[in-house]
Amino acid sequence: MSTPLNSESISTALKSLPDWKHHEDKLSKEFVFKDFRESMSFLMEMAFECESANHHPE
Repeated sequence: MSTPLNSESISTALKSLPDWKHHEDKLSKEFVFKDFRESMSFLMEMAFECESANHHPE
């Protein structure tokens, strides 16, 4: 199992990830889509990526 990053390491890493935020031990980013179909396509793509990496975010 991986060791969690400390706040300083997270802040450093986020400098290279535009629009991502760190708040209360959580990472977040807002995505905006033109319509429902585009948003669902994104979710399906993310689901397949998560499954292939055996990573199931909460």
